[in-house]
Amino acid sequence: MGPSGDPDRNVIIWVDHRAASEAAEINATAHRVLDHVGGTISPETGPAKLIWLTRQKRQSFDAAWQFFDHADFLTWRANGPAAIELYLDLQMNLPCA
Repeated sequence: MGPSGDPDRNVIIWVDHRAASEAAEINATAHRVLDHVGGTISPETGPAKLIWLTRQKRQSFDAAWQFFDHADFLTWRANGPAAIELYLDLQMNLPCA
């Protein structure tokens, strides 16, 4: 997600720390879900990056169909959505049924 806004360059890599303040906001909640990830998350995590994206690149966020990390995209591409549903729930710290 560079300054050009080019939709063909729509990648945020793990090492991107532009979501540092969003990660700090999440950590400040001390929500119980953080207990499952050692008490804090880093700006390298999906939730922090997605919040940052809604605030800083809203048009790109609204235009997106899905959000994947690279490994999940490859799994989805090879096997379809059912193969990664549970994994994504766990990765995004969502309660699983």
